This record gives sequence, structure tokens and C-alpha cells, in this order.
Amino acid sequence: MPNGQLSAYDPLVIRALEGDRHAFQSLVDQYQDGVFRLVFSRIQSRMDAQDLSQEIFLTAMKKMGTLKSPDKFKSWLYRIAVNKVRDHLRKKKFMALFTPFISDDNKERQPGNQPSGYSYTQEEMTGPHRKETAQQEDRLHQKEFWEHVKQMTLELSAMESEVFMLRFFDQQELADIAAILNKGESTVKTHLYRALKKIRNHPGKGVLLEGRHP
Repeated sequence: MPNGQLSAYDPLVIRALEGDRHAFQSLVDQYQDGVFRLVFSRIQSRMDAQDLSQEIFLTAMKKMGTLKSPDKFKSWLYRIAVNKVRDHLRKKKFMALFTPFISDDNKERQPGNQPSGYSYTQEEMTGPHRKETAQQEDRLHQKEFWEHVKQMTLELSAMESEVFMLRFFDQQELADIAAILNKGESTVKTHLYRALKKIRNHPGKGVLLEGRHP
């Protein structure tokens, strides 16, 4: 692509394409929150989402030279993220087949993870312990929300689920979703229509309508 044409694109992307690592780090800073949200909304583990997000950016850095259209950097990056999530979930499903069930009965007693009948002390319900309890309640609400989402998306095909998540949780436009999934925009619209039709008939749809997205 002639240099004259490159000047119209994001200078950070152009500099990153030219091998400028500082420019690429600036792109990481710009997109890391969006990538993390995309990953976390699908695997629901903060630790795994953080690790996978780092892996996504490392892959993007190594494959930067394969980016054909600098103006499509975001959709190109999100495509890498979606593929990494798919690989992670496939691997997790495979490992689950061969991993024995491990009981958690021997976990250390902690506030928010106490045996039945346990009463908190006054000390535990004040100061940092009270703050920790509030954080645990927030995590519980998030867990319940994503459990509702998971139950609803179980009724969708893999593509319907991905299109639905990209549109309503990652706030992507249809054209960007098409680029991320490497599908035609009309195909994306069809999958979105089918997904919405199924979601509207789901008894748990109220969770989304109430805007309880954590």
C-alpha cells in the first residue's frame, strides 16, 4: 500500500505495522478493556480472562504484519480474541472429560465461604471484612447475571450466540461483527434475527431487559 494512502489511517496502527513497539503498547492500552470484556463475558473467570487477554495481544503483535487493512485493526483484533476464546473453551471442555471431580469441602474458612450455621463476628462485619462481603455480594450478582445469559444462549446455535454477544455485550456494529466473524453482513443479520427471536421467548429475558449487565 503506498505511503500516501497510509496517512489516512490511525497513526498508532501505522507505526505498529512499521515495528514500533511503543505504538503497539499504546494500542494495547486503548483496546485492552474491550478485549477483556469480550473474553470475560464468555469464559466468566477473571484470572483466565486476564491470561487469555495477554495471549491475544501477544498473538496480535506477532501477526501484525498480516493486517491487510489498517482501518480494520479493531475487527482484526477482535477476530483473534473470538478465535482464542473458542480454542480455550474447546480445550476446557476436553480437559473436563478427563479431570476427576475435586471436592471443595476442605477450603479454608473465609468470610463469604463459611459452613452452614456459621455466624460472623462483629470484627468480621466491620472494616475490610465488611468491604470484602460487599465485593462478594457484587460477584454473586455478576455470577447470577452471567448464569442467566448462559442459560439463554444455550438455546442458540454457536454462531447465533456469538453474534448476539458481539452485538449486545461488546456493542459492535453489524458491519464490524461481519468483519470479526468473516461473514457477510446479511448473514450476520439473519443470525441476529434468529437469536433475538429465541431470546424473546426465553423466560429469563427480563434480566437483560432490566439492564442488569454488571
